[in-house]
Amino acid sequence: ISHKDILFPELRKFVSRYALEDGKNKKILEIGCGDTVDFKNYFENMGYKYQGVDRNLKFESEFCSIGDMNSLPFSDSEFDIILSVHSFEHCENPVLALREMKRVSRKFIVIFTPFECLHQTCCADLDHINVVNERQIERLFRFVGITKIMIYTQKEGIKLEQDYNLCSFGEV
Repeated sequence: ISHKDILFPELRKFVSRYALEDGKNKKILEIGCGDTVDFKNYFENMGYKYQGVDRNLKFESEFCSIGDMNSLPFSDSEFDIILSVHSFEHCENPVLALREMKRVSRKFIVIFTPFECLHQTCCADLDHINVVNERQIERLFRFVGITKIMIYTQKEGIKLEQDYNLCSFGEV
């Protein structure tokens, strides 16, 4: 089971809660999209114009630009939704990354990330350089001026994630 399979139910709840099913004339940016198309297909089926960004050159494609979350290659307020699925924990400067997300977002920032140091220790995933907990992610959101925040942990039987996953939604 993949990260995306686990997180789809939570993403669907978010989309439903904020009545975002009609994506006509709306744009979404997925940060750290890699080479998968799961979220791309999901949002395009609702009418969204999808754009991905990843810093790994091997993922460059018609729907994935090359870029870093600390310096996003997009205009201010270009996207309705910014989606980061298991990429925030890889950023070197979380404040700068959130400021960039806020800059290019018109409305929502959605972050799914593992939390607590146990994940990094158990999984020996040494490129997880920014592992946060609920209080830290809320403080980061507030520090960059995002005040409408919904944060919760998902504790399901996630074998690879050691049952630690943090879901954060911020409204700009």
